[in-house]
Amino acid sequence: MSSVALRLRENLADRQLRSGIDLVTSSALNAIAGLAFWFVAARQFDEEVVGINAALLAIMTSVETFATLGLKNSLIRFLPSYGDQGASLVLRIYFATGAAALLLAPAAAIVLGRRIDGLSDLASPVGVAAFSLASFVWLVFVLQDSVLVAIGKTSLIPTSNLVYAVAKLGFLVVIGVGFSAPRWGIFGAWVLPLLLIVAWVNWVAFRSLARQPVDAVATPTRGLLRFAAGEYASAIVNMGLFGLLPVVVLAELGERSSAFYSLAFTIAYSLMLVNSNVSTALLAVASHRTDQLLSQTMKAARQMSMLVVPAAIFALLTAPYILRIFGRSYADNASNLLRLLVLTAIVNIPIALAFGVLRVRQNVGGLLKLHACRTIAILGLAVLLAPNFGLTGLGFAWLLGDSLLALGIIVAYRRTAIFVQKHPA
Repeated sequence: MSSVALRLRENLADRQLRSGIDLVTSSALNAIAGLAFWFVAARQFDEEVVGINAALLAIMTSVETFATLGLKNSLIRFLPSYGDQGASLVLRIYFATGAAALLLAPAAAIVLGRRIDGLSDLASPVGVAAFSLASFVWLVFVLQDSVLVAIGKTSLIPTSNLVYAVAKLGFLVVIGVGFSAPRWGIFGAWVLPLLLIVAWVNWVAFRSLARQPVDAVATPTRGLLRFAAGEYASAIVNMGLFGLLPVVVLAELGERSSAFYSLAFTIAYSLMLVNSNVSTALLAVASHRTDQLLSQTMKAARQMSMLVVPAAIFALLTAPYILRIFGRSYADNASNLLRLLVLTAIVNIPIALAFGVLRVRQNVGGLLKLHACRTIAILGLAVLLAPNFGLTGLGFAWLLGDSLLALGIIVAYRRTAIFVQKHPA
């Protein structure tokens, strides 16, 4: 057996690396499919309609973030400890988070539909009902990946996401051509395929949960709830970046700028997701091997760097050509924004590592502080720079904010060994 084949075999035998590869592969497929999806959307729909639907998807994501109640990473961290009680835990979490989604989604639809002209249809009875159902299904879709990571079924994630990506692209073409590009067409194509994907993946997941060992000792619910509370608080603090900022762009800079921002951020965020996915794999494995946390963290750092840095440099050099796929106006208006955002993905590496380590150590206070510092830094810079520099100012806000935070993390690591210090569970 050649040295390359032997090294590959060893990597695939390592659960952390294998999980990271599965999750990164899923992100790569999502990025490619996302480019195809938004390419078709940009060609079939007006820029204003693209901007409106991008805002709708951002609002749905915001509802999901609030409704998960901090339990997304909690599933990864604690589900393996529940053994044959895992299925019951997952059902309870689905019920609690689903109830939250069905309370939050109608409120968001009515309030935002009445306040933002482009979203007025959202406040109608049909709009409220459709958006609420979509938010619930999207919530389960997001949580099911955490279940798969926790039970070691990460290989199903890229497969299911690829099927979903192909299905939503097909729906987009059919809706755009067959129904004359309706106002909510992009949103509908995004949501409709979820129904079958959610049913299929959860059938597989619950079959696996039924076969979990019966002698596992469940983590006390108090520990899980404490962790979830910290995650939830961090998610709320983080909402300004990933949920509300696109809505602010729509309200302050207009529908065309919302479309430009959404596409540039979608491309760059696929690289940030690589960091996030590797961090998730670190959480899944190192949570049960805390004595190896330093080596596991360094392994994750190498994996992030090898995947993100070359891709970011490529995107930096080819930004106008990438955006030209969607139309000349996207390349003319969002190239500098895309360059700044892909550079942000590189400096985000230490931040993603710190998030993973703090979650392994159940240091919910440190996690909340880190999220708060990031949100304050980026939003503060955005408020200062966006009025005068527009979308490019938003890109600088992301890059400078993450750079300052990454520098602080590196200094803290050198002074206090943050990656290996122990925190009470």
